[in-house]
Amino acid sequence: MDKERTQRRIVAIDLRSRKFGFAVLEGPRTLLEWGAKCYREPLSDIPPMMLKGIDPLLTSFSPEAIVVRQFANRSSSGRSRHSLMLNAVEQEARRRSMKFVIIGREEIAQCFGTRAGATKHDVACRIALHFPELTWRLPPTRKSWMKEHYTMTIFDAVSAGLTYLARFSDVFPNTTREPEARAG
Repeated sequence: MDKERTQRRIVAIDLRSRKFGFAVLEGPRTLLEWGAKCYREPLSDIPPMMLKGIDPLLTSFSPEAIVVRQFANRSSSGRSRHSLMLNAVEQEARRRSMKFVIIGREEIAQCFGTRAGATKHDVACRIALHFPELTWRLPPTRKSWMKEHYTMTIFDAVSAGLTYLARFSDVFPNTTREPEARAG
């Protein structure tokens, strides 16, 4: 099998209202780039500023797909702002002839084999085991009264990217799957 086909290069993004986390993956075992970018602009200017932050990733790495983690905000203003951002990324993907994929939270949970009650921090810990270069970015365990740590967007982007790549490969990070319970 052609190595180029098995090592899909993607840009995975976790969009938030005032920031986004990203990861560039080449197959499920190679993390090329990662980070988070914040915006201070008025909300109406965020989609163009977000694209300005994403453009260098798309130009430098030439991915085959842009994978975006599904938005979880329940407020209508948050959803509409996120829709504007999603539309901007989708149009950019079309303009560059790249696939545009949205990965849902349920698919991520299924892919990572998370049990009932597992948290985003549990998934982030598994990702840090798989990509040791991210260990120093692992946020502390969040208490219910705390805001989510800004580096969690990186781990959310990586989880979406690994979930997308799991669709195409039997090779998946062993650290992200729990052993299956055996009957009997």
